[in-house]
Amino acid sequence: PIIMGFNWLLLVYCIATSLHKIENVFLYSISAALVMTALDILIEPMAMKLDFWQWKNNAVPLQNYLAWFVSSFILFFIFRTLNGRIENKFAKVVLLIQFLFFGILNLLLK
Repeated sequence: PIIMGFNWLLLVYCIATSLHKIENVFLYSISAALVMTALDILIEPMAMKLDFWQWKNNAVPLQNYLAWFVSSFILFFIFRTLNGRIENKFAKVVLLIQFLFFGILNLLLK
């Protein structure tokens, strides 16, 4: 659904601005992609339990996480290259809320 694309953009912006102090564009992009992939690790089990989508044998393939990492690395690299360093303190709060939301859902849905 289209809302998933908007959530991706929101996450890219929130992570990108939260890590704005990292100077090196490659280190920045790798760090940001790791944060994005960590969030996906929280999202996938919850999404399966809520029947948003399913994976074969109810196991998330490594390919999914690799795809999240590579896709987000590219997006973060482009974001940083085009936008430079942007700071937004509210973005950190939104990012924390996302991690808490999906983390708590995982605990409640076990």
